[in-house]
Amino acid sequence: MSYVSLTLEENSTVTSSCFGDFSGTNSIELVLIRAQTLLQIYRISEDSIELLTQTPTFSLIRAISTIKIGNEGKDYILLGSDSGSVCLLSYDAHTNSLKTIHNEIFGKSGIRRVVPGQYIVADPSGRAVMVSAIEKQKFVYVMNRNSNGEVTISSPLEANKSNSICFDLAALDVGFDNPMFAAIEVDYNEQYLPHIKDRIVKKFIVLYEMDLGLNHVVRKSAEPINETANHIIPIPTLKEDVHLGMFICSENRISWYNPGHPIQSIEIPKMDEETTQSTLIVSHVVLRMKTGHFILVQSEYGDLFRIHFQTEDNGDITDLKLTYFDTIQSTLGMIISKKGHIFTASEFNDSHLYQITSLGDEESEEHEGTQQEVEMKEETNGMVQIPFFDAKKDQTPLKITRYDSVRHLDEISNFKSNAPITGMSVCYGDDKKTANKYILYTGRGPSSCVQVLKHQMKTLEVAEITLPAIAMGVYPLQRSKDVSEYLVVPFANATSILKISEDEVKETDETPVILSSYSVRIGMMPDGTFVQVLKEKIVVYTSKIKEVSVVGDIVCAAIVESFVVVGVSKGDDNVIMLFKYEDGGLHEIESKGSFGKIRSVTIENKEVPKFCAVACEDGGIRILTLFNTETTKALTRVSVISLESAINDVKFGVLNSKQIIVAGLDDGKLAWCFFDSNSGEIEETNFEFVGVQNVNLGRVYTTSESGEEWMVGYNGNGILLSTSNGQIKSTPLDQPNIYGVEGFKASFVDNPIALVSGNILKILVFENTTSSLSGVKVPLCMTPRKIVESETVEDTFVLCADNFSKYANDEIIRGDDGEWVSSIYRMDKEATKIELVTKFPQNVYALCGTLLTVSDSIYLVVGLAEKYTSRPIKFTNSSIAVYKVNVDNIQYLYTTQTEYPVRSMAVYGGRVLCGINRQLRMYEIGKKQLLRKAELRQLASEISDIHVINNKIQLVGISDGISFVRFNQTKQEFDIYADTLPRWTVKSVALTPTSYIGSDKFGQIFVEGLDKETEENASNIFSSILSGEKTIYNGAKYKAVSLNEFYLGDIATGFVNCCVRIGAPQIFIVSHLLGGISALIPLNGFGEIEFFEQLEMHMRVRHQNVNGRDHIAYRSSVVPVKGIFDGDLCELFEKLTEEEKKEIAGEMEREVGEIVKKLHDLRNMRAF
Repeated sequence: MSYVSLTLEENSTVTSSCFGDFSGTNSIELVLIRAQTLLQIYRISEDSIELLTQTPTFSLIRAISTIKIGNEGKDYILLGSDSGSVCLLSYDAHTNSLKTIHNEIFGKSGIRRVVPGQYIVADPSGRAVMVSAIEKQKFVYVMNRNSNGEVTISSPLEANKSNSICFDLAALDVGFDNPMFAAIEVDYNEQYLPHIKDRIVKKFIVLYEMDLGLNHVVRKSAEPINETANHIIPIPTLKEDVHLGMFICSENRISWYNPGHPIQSIEIPKMDEETTQSTLIVSHVVLRMKTGHFILVQSEYGDLFRIHFQTEDNGDITDLKLTYFDTIQSTLGMIISKKGHIFTASEFNDSHLYQITSLGDEESEEHEGTQQEVEMKEETNGMVQIPFFDAKKDQTPLKITRYDSVRHLDEISNFKSNAPITGMSVCYGDDKKTANKYILYTGRGPSSCVQVLKHQMKTLEVAEITLPAIAMGVYPLQRSKDVSEYLVVPFANATSILKISEDEVKETDETPVILSSYSVRIGMMPDGTFVQVLKEKIVVYTSKIKEVSVVGDIVCAAIVESFVVVGVSKGDDNVIMLFKYEDGGLHEIESKGSFGKIRSVTIENKEVPKFCAVACEDGGIRILTLFNTETTKALTRVSVISLESAINDVKFGVLNSKQIIVAGLDDGKLAWCFFDSNSGEIEETNFEFVGVQNVNLGRVYTTSESGEEWMVGYNGNGILLSTSNGQIKSTPLDQPNIYGVEGFKASFVDNPIALVSGNILKILVFENTTSSLSGVKVPLCMTPRKIVESETVEDTFVLCADNFSKYANDEIIRGDDGEWVSSIYRMDKEATKIELVTKFPQNVYALCGTLLTVSDSIYLVVGLAEKYTSRPIKFTNSSIAVYKVNVDNIQYLYTTQTEYPVRSMAVYGGRVLCGINRQLRMYEIGKKQLLRKAELRQLASEISDIHVINNKIQLVGISDGISFVRFNQTKQEFDIYADTLPRWTVKSVALTPTSYIGSDKFGQIFVEGLDKETEENASNIFSSILSGEKTIYNGAKYKAVSLNEFYLGDIATGFVNCCVRIGAPQIFIVSHLLGGISALIPLNGFGEIEFFEQLEMHMRVRHQNVNGRDHIAYRSSVVPVKGIFDGDLCELFEKLTEEEKKEIAGEMEREVGEIVKKLHDLRNMRAF
């Protein structure tokens, strides 16, 4: 079986970020790296944050930095990645894309500890860049410009040091002196090995100087520092010739270091509940102001402190002190813009963008550190004593109290993150195959939650207006494309007009139009004149009302700018009439008959429209011109679209800066295709199912500079046809009973939508147009670690637990390793009710569980451990607890002791299989304890999971892959007949008794299975292939073969096999640890496999990654890719130039439209 991997929701964790002016327009722009693979650029303005572009890199970005080269008015982006090169990128505002300026290769690809890329820093003056590996290697590149003004980069200058590990790297601000770089290093040479064995590690602060005159790098100095030092904060220079050095952060201390000056240090204050814990600084921001420095540091507990000091002309500092600033969530890193924006990137929470509102000089509770001048002296034993890093033994740790809320920062935006996703499940519809809800178990600690999501576009209600009757639709009136002035709501025998003001929408009678009858259409001319189309005539409301009589009944009309097109029914004859408003009157330009029964007409929504479209009951759409030319008359047919169903509505729209024609059909489908307004060509038609009734259409506006016009097809249900990051997608709306929808433009909110539901008019906005999933969050008090569910039991149980935690007055506070809090939550079938059913005592850890049905009674069996630590593995007690599941609670029955914690459980024939260390044990429910029935020993590693399917057992070892086991009912023993090669499996799901899909801790997903002969022999109880037990050294006789391999770039934590659309084939939904969701879509037949194989091959050649990472090497980072095609790469086909598209299509012997349609169908018909 072959699959296509397709991303449904991008990984949301922000791993790296930087501020800059990358477009050269004096803007504040933010670069985010999502889950090390996706590069996004946002523009921050006073009232909004706009996503400019996003680029998939198909690589792992390890570090990012901003550099301004010379006096140029824009910034560049530096990337360190697994491509084995340093990459310099430039943002092109005209094409809205990233361009690679330089991509200098220096080593092997992949993440290796001796290949640079883990750290990358730039000299503040933009003259040099240092890129460093974790171990040994460091390179310096000199940046310059040639005579043509082009950016140049030198050959790498080595600054390597054998047997050294780099903990942090920073570029110092030294003005126009030679560029200087500082690193925290550990030298693990042989002479220090005895100290390392005793857990004594010597760290050094090492200074590297780039001599621009001699063009080489000098390791200038290496001074010993505290062994807990972990972070460097360079201090910007205020005066050109005064260098201020850096701050070095370690446990409980921040110390100032500047060569040639006495070292000063200050203690980090502690909070009340953390007095027994040491404190580390994890991130910082530095802003140079006219009055001095603004330096914020953040501790690992989330507390922000500001460093205060005074500078001297000789480079010394005085009055060093630390003040409490605020408390926010702990971050991976913080960055600050020149206008005071602070972005905080969080590993397992939402990331935030703040604006500094106050420097906190008056309100902060401050603590002055004792400035100690220390003279370093070497002792006889070779160890250097640095007393300023050590707190005074007789000094009580300083305490401060946190603020109740953030005081000095104002949150501007919240970048949502689903990370970490620890598990996933679905709620099925009536057919038991189609998923109608996706349940994500996310978060860590008190921020944990269960997200119950649906495939729908989330809307927020701005206002609600009650109408006098059930409306037939809604549409706006506007004389220009900037602001809508009125909303028209037609009824069966009347018309209502609502005026749009600066802050509200209310009904008005100030317009001259007739409101006592049904209006086919009402429009406004560019000069503000109203034109009303009634069934029998057209009324123009100038200073003198003018009427244009029409022979027959007007069944439909369209008004754009000064053009009016009406469809007239004259018995068996149907006519299209074209009018133009000029000189205060409506003049007929042309009319044309010989149409079938006309259902709808539309005009291009442009300042100077060129075409109109006529939809007929026979399933045809005629594209007609609006102007007379030298060779043709107005209403001349340009092209025709033929559909199999009668057409109810038609409209023009814009997707991906291309014009489209959208039709709502009587059979409940939405049809759309691209239309070239220059050549009149029409591409392949795509379809979406909306509902069982005929479909109407509404237009929705966006903030895109390209003037995108999305479409909504509705017939009670609603589907939004939109674009996200260049991909066209269809998403159901979260609003029921839709009878009319249309976007308009107002000053009080961006891009509002008017929606009619019965006699209610709602003003809505989209909450997030980039995500296809929305729903509700149910908070949990602990991290969800195990999902216990069964096909025979409706309820789902969630085992939650947190280490380093303990109870204090019904609250959970930080504890030590081995201190656990644990609980069980219960969730109903529809995920509408989630409740806490039990809390375990302090230090009890619930590792696993299963649901067992015996004689109409349901039992919940849970594996427990007390005071469990993983490094090394220790525990004081381990057991299995049994609960009886009742309608409204669970009842504790008894506990059975075990010699080792139970990591995995499964149900087999009314009994419980338990993975206890390297043993598989079978228990039966007893009256007072579990009864042992069978046991399998001598497995190679601990059993982390157990799958049972069709009486066959699959044992998942932590590091030993999977063993295929059969239970011999006659002998009451287990037989191992096959296994796999060793893998560090994280998550797996059985597909058949002899195959499974899984993921490992390196980011690989794979499908493995047995060959047919072994599978047939395994089902025969008299087969000779079965052996009594699996030995540690040789394993089983037969091995499973690898069927599919694919490097995901993230750890997969959940697999669900389901349909995402009614009538669609089943696919695998895969959840990612870092917050993403993807799909594995099976391909049917050789034709589909050949298509994606060829397309992927061509895209690997045509698409060049910005950092030069080879695509096939990336997808084969762990094991060579096999049988899974990269759908994300294939979808980039639409972003190629027209020439490249035609060239690829020619080599594949297909049309461009055919390739695009197949890609759209893959996402919109099988996934989302």
